[in-house]
Amino acid sequence: MPEEVNFEEILIAPLEAIVRKIAVSVAEAQRRLDEAALETQKSLKDKYPELAKVGYIPTWYHMPEINVELKMVMHYEERKEVTEKEKYRALWAPFNAKYKTHFTFEAEGTSNLKLKVVSTPPPIAITAAKPIE
Repeated sequence: MPEEVNFEEILIAPLEAIVRKIAVSVAEAQRRLDEAALETQKSLKDKYPELAKVGYIPTWYHMPEINVELKMVMHYEERKEVTEKEKYRALWAPFNAKYKTHFTFEAEGTSNLKLKVVSTPPPIAITAAKPIE
């Protein structure tokens, strides 16, 4: 008897959930970079006052562009007791070793999902606002 499949571990989900998870992960990574730079900048005055006096600013890292390419497998699921419009839905899963092992699936049936997350300047209303102190 095959072992029970943990679908969250294989990441079978609607496409919008996968794209959202990637975007949130990128935003979280950038936020952590910003927090680390801000902490360094704040502690500069206490730890290295001579550097602060000459105007030294720690490096701030920025991810201007993130390219993601995933080999994906698509499933159609028929759902019971829903409206006709919601009866069928597409679910996607990244094609990886775990997926291949559980479903004995070959790579020829996969699709490629390419995403590009690009940083943009904040809206004018935000940049025109008074800086946070």
